[in-house]
Amino acid sequence: MQMRDQFFNMALCASIVSSLLPSTAAAQAPNAPSLTGDIILGYLQRDVFLNPGRGLQKVKIGQAFTRAANTWGPPKRIKKRMLSANQSWIYQSDDGTLLILNGEKTIERITVTGKPNSQYQTVDGVRFGMTPKDVVGFYSGPRPVGGVKRLAYPRRGIAFDFKHGKLHSIDVHAPTAP
Repeated sequence: MQMRDQFFNMALCASIVSSLLPSTAAAQAPNAPSLTGDIILGYLQRDVFLNPGRGLQKVKIGQAFTRAANTWGPPKRIKKRMLSANQSWIYQSDDGTLLILNGEKTIERITVTGKPNSQYQTVDGVRFGMTPKDVVGFYSGPRPVGGVKRLAYPRRGIAFDFKHGKLHSIDVHAPTAP
């Protein structure tokens, strides 16, 4: 069962259980978030889900870099390549996750580098710290053998890099034609 299906099932169960509970707690704290409403919706609205070939909810492949600045604020650092127009805008989240936007005038690639405690993951449920075998379980393909350093799915617009056998970075880009 995919991680997305597991999350949906958990949310559905939480909804059913909370509807069966007495409503005295809700009556005592009218502004408290409800488990089924505000908390789950707040979780889903955070911009932490990487969509293969597209990017994040608010910052996407193909958008101007200024859109990222308008959404997330100024980057922590901007790197410009000497002999090309390529640039990298580097952001860092509170948990130490690095988000690197690459391209010329528009965002062509989003690379997210994190540790197992990172809140970022793919919409399919791939999280930092997973093994290559775990990732192949979500994205199919040949079973990895030995010291896999990279799993790439160019037609889907995503690649995964591993360090010490664990997922270390996720690279989202426009899908390539078949």
